Amino acid sequence: MLSQAIPDDSFLELELPPGALQNTGLPADLRVFIDSPELSLLNSAAFLQRRINDGSHDQQVAFARLFGLTCEFFGSYGRPPLRPMDGEVIYGLEPLSSNRRLTSYLEQCGGARGVQLARSVSQHSVDMIASPLEALVYALLELPPRHGGIGFPKLLANARLDLSEAGTEHHVLTPDLWSPELGLAIECDGRSVHAEGDSFVEDRRRIRDYQNLGLRVLPVTYNEVRNLTASEGMLRQTIDIVSDRLSPQMRWRLKGYVDDEGVRAKRALLLAGLLPAYRQ
Repeated sequence: MLSQAIPDDSFLELELPPGALQNTGLPADLRVFIDSPELSLLNSAAFLQRRINDGSHDQQVAFARLFGLTCEFFGSYGRPPLRPMDGEVIYGLEPLSSNRRLTSYLEQCGGARGVQLARSVSQHSVDMIASPLEALVYALLELPPRHGGIGFPKLLANARLDLSEAGTEHHVLTPDLWSPELGLAIECDGRSVHAEGDSFVEDRRRIRDYQNLGLRVLPVTYNEVRNLTASEGMLRQTIDIVSDRLSPQMRWRLKGYVDDEGVRAKRALLLAGLLPAYRQ
C-alpha cells in the first residue's frame, strides 16, 4: 500500500528486491505505471534523448522504438515493458490513449526533455494498430523517407467499412490497413495465420467482398518484411498493385524512395528499431 498521495501527471518509481514479484505469484518482468500513458511516453522519449545525447543510441532507432510504443499505447496489443523485443505479444487490449490526446498533452509540455522527439513521433503515429506486423507495414509505407518509409498516401488502421447495402456476404469489413485514396486493403498475416480450414474460407470471402467493392487487396506476412530485402520487395509489390491509380510523378517518386541508398540506410535502422531479431 502506498502511504503518500501521487499528484496528477506525476509518477512514482518503486524498487523491489530480487524475487519479490515471484514470491507474490506475479511475472518477474511486470512493471506498473503509476502515471498517465502520455507522461509515460514523454518519460520514454526523455530517456531515449539522453541516450542520443551521450552517443549510445542512434536517433533513427530511438524514433522507431518510440513509434512502436505509441502504436501499442494507441492500439489494441502490448508487449512486456522490460522485454519488448522478445516477449510474447498480448492481443485484444483496450487502447490506453490516442494520438490526439498525446498531441494535446505535448503542447503543454514546453521545453521538457524529450518533448521534441515525442512530438516528431506523434506527427506520424496512428490509432487502432492491432499487431506489431501492422505497425511495421504501416511504418514502411507511411513514414516519410527521412525515417525509412516511402511516404505512401494516407493509410487508416482497422477502419470499419459498412457494407450493409453493398450486396456482399459481410455487413462490416475491417481491413488491417486501408487507403481510401487508392482503394487498397492490406491484410497482415493473411497468407500464414489463415492458411487452412475455416479461416482460409473466411479470408477468401473477405477478399471477394473487397474486390466486389472495387478494392485492391494485398496480403502481407512476417516473411515479407523480415529483413531489408524482403521489405523492399513488399514495397515494390504495393506500388505495382495500385500503379494505375498513381500519377506518373507519384509512382516515380515512391519507387525512387525504395531504391535510394540514403533511405535504405534509414529503413534498415527502422527495422532494427521495430522488428525483433532483425537481420539485414
